[in-house]
Amino acid sequence: MIATRTRPFPTIGLIRAGWACVLLSSPRRVLNIYGAPVEPSSLKVVRILGVRHALQAGVEIARWPQWWRAGVLVDIAHGLSAIGLAASAPRWRRAGLTEGVIAATFVSFGYACKHPSGSFKVLR
Repeated sequence: MIATRTRPFPTIGLIRAGWACVLLSSPRRVLNIYGAPVEPSSLKVVRILGVRHALQAGVEIARWPQWWRAGVLVDIAHGLSAIGLAASAPRWRRAGLTEGVIAATFVSFGYACKHPSGSFKVLR
């Protein structure tokens, strides 16, 4: 008898951990790619975002089945706040829109990892 895996492998956690490493190791480069001003405060925000992604990745890897909804909701909240930033601050528009797209990608991928059949059901 071959043992089967009953818990889905949290691929999104590994991808998120990689993104956290990028944010933490190269915040200046990330800001340059975003077209955002490179200032001490913006560098700090990128690093804090990197820490948040690292913590979320750890939870997703360790406790995927129980916490996937929380991860999706955190990403939705982050995406909405990024879009709000883009709408309210022209100087940060490109960075806000880019982060909004990244957050939406994490939401979609998180949901797809939970429902690999492709059926998008309401978050219950």
